[in-house]
Amino acid sequence: MDLSKLIKFHKENKSDVTLVVHETDHPEDSDIVEMESKYKVKNSHHKPGSDKYGRVGNAALYIIEPMVFNYLPEGKSDFIKDVFPKIIEDSKRIFAYNTDEFLKDAGTPKRLKQVESFLKNLKTHE
Repeated sequence: MDLSKLIKFHKENKSDVTLVVHETDHPEDSDIVEMESKYKVKNSHHKPGSDKYGRVGNAALYIIEPMVFNYLPEGKSDFIKDVFPKIIEDSKRIFAYNTDEFLKDAGTPKRLKQVESFLKNLKTHE
C-alpha cells in the first residue's frame, strides 16, 4: 500500500482519524464502516452479521491525531467498538480512505489459504 497517498489524504481532509477501508465480500463477519458520504464516516459497526450498513470493510489501518488518546478508556478497548463511535458522536473529523490496493483479510483459515494461493500465483506469473 502506498502510505504517502494515505498520509496526503489525511492531511488534505484535516482529519482527526483516517481509516483505511475497502469493499468486502464478507460483510457478515467484518467490521463495517458506515458512510455518510464518499469519504465521511457516519458510524462503525463491529461484525454486524449482514450488509445492513453497507459493504465497506475496515482494513484496521489508521492514522490518528494525538487528540484520539483522550478517547481511549482505561484497560482494554477496541477502536471500532469503543473509540470511533465516541469520536463520531463528538462530531470530530473522521474519514475513510477507500483503496483498491492489495488488501486481503486472512483472518480465517479459509481466507488465509486464499491469500497464500493468490500470492503463490502472483509469484509464478512474474
